[in-house]
Amino acid sequence: MVIDIPQDEINDLLKFISDKITSTIVMIDYLKEANQLLYVFLIEEDNYIILKSQISNIIIQSITRIHPEALIFEYELQNQFGFNIKNIIQDNSFRFINSNSKGIKFNIDIRSQTMEQVSVSLGKFYREIEHNLVSSNLEEMFSKMSIYFGNCSSAHQICLIHCVEDLINHEISEFNIKSRILVLELERCINHILWMIMVLFDLGFKDAAKEFIEVRKELISTKMEILGNRSASSWIVNPIYYEENRDNIINKLKNSMDSLNLVHNSEQLDVGHEYIDQAFNPLPKQVNEYGLVGPLARANGFKQDMRRKSPFYANVKVTTPKSPRNIFDVRLRESISSITMALEIIESNLIPARQQINYSQSLKINTYSVRSVEAPNGRLTYLIHTDGNGVIDHIRISIPCFVNLPSLKYFIKDKKLKWFPIILRIFDMGIDPLDDIQIQDEKGESVSPSAFSFRKLAQEAILQNKEINLTQK
Repeated sequence: MVIDIPQDEINDLLKFISDKITSTIVMIDYLKEANQLLYVFLIEEDNYIILKSQISNIIIQSITRIHPEALIFEYELQNQFGFNIKNIIQDNSFRFINSNSKGIKFNIDIRSQTMEQVSVSLGKFYREIEHNLVSSNLEEMFSKMSIYFGNCSSAHQICLIHCVEDLINHEISEFNIKSRILVLELERCINHILWMIMVLFDLGFKDAAKEFIEVRKELISTKMEILGNRSASSWIVNPIYYEENRDNIINKLKNSMDSLNLVHNSEQLDVGHEYIDQAFNPLPKQVNEYGLVGPLARANGFKQDMRRKSPFYANVKVTTPKSPRNIFDVRLRESISSITMALEIIESNLIPARQQINYSQSLKINTYSVRSVEAPNGRLTYLIHTDGNGVIDHIRISIPCFVNLPSLKYFIKDKKLKWFPIILRIFDMGIDPLDDIQIQDEKGESVSPSAFSFRKLAQEAILQNKEINLTQK
């Protein structure tokens, strides 16, 4: 549903919708060429409301008091387009700062090794990706996604193709649906295991990390056997299932699941869980359920999982942890659950239904389509718009870590500096080797360690139960 509304009436309608409809996430988009501001309310699966307003005044009211997850979008409106946003929520412990540079910059103020304030500066790289993705050729967009999104490219491709199929009024077969779930769940599991490997290395647990590395290798091999000599994007568009590989694929999936269950039921991760528990405070009860998505939400007791209500998963059993211990435990259990779903699909004797789909045909003209999938790190949403010729001319992406990022303030408050690299992992962002880090103490003295050396110092401080020595070379 798209509603055109005058700018001076938009705040009242925003409040009305938020009061009447609970459990929503909001994303904000600005179409500079058309000078239109869009508030997109995402209501469960692919139901949405778009409030569209022609902008005559760049002074607008913040909606972060009702939708804290909108903070990242309002930050971008200020930083990229010069909007003046009134009453935007700012927290003493966490704030966004303006930057015209690419990448991420962290300014961390500490007192006696405790973080007092963390300022985060995000560059414009994501909006550049969106602009570069725009094309009338689906194959070209898929190819770019494989480069831009790497290990999460299948989720992005599935989300986009759902938008395209919506705009050509096409319903795919059950075989295609299950084939997409299969590749998406394998991607989820492979990503979760990579995340756990990174955390274990951050904590210095190399032996445990090596066990997960072997499981991940086997899962990647299994995925390649399912795909044959085709890419994941080709499989998403036109899956071809090779029945002769079925028994071997089932055995490899069961071996991977047995390995993960063995690790999960052992005590070798208990020390790691203890460290992770020290890094996180429980979120306050008043935090809106839909202010968080993905494993981070489920680790804090929120059941937000699009798969549980999505008709896309109607014929596949979805299980999520009921009482997880922490974020590591959530990802481990969900990895096992994803393999279980993959096995369920492979063992269901998939019968291919031949479909001839012309994705190059013109789409509906002057139309929006919004679609979401439960990506490895939470709800991923694509908003696309077509022009008067039925060609995609605008793409807006809401990625899980952007939705979760405003909650960083709850995790850094009163925490020791040494936990910062581990805390950042929960947003699947971590500290990239190219990121800029500046740490300033109460005396006004600052140091700018490289990302690698900072992680190394934090690891040593955690394992030796001491503080970070910032003068250490």
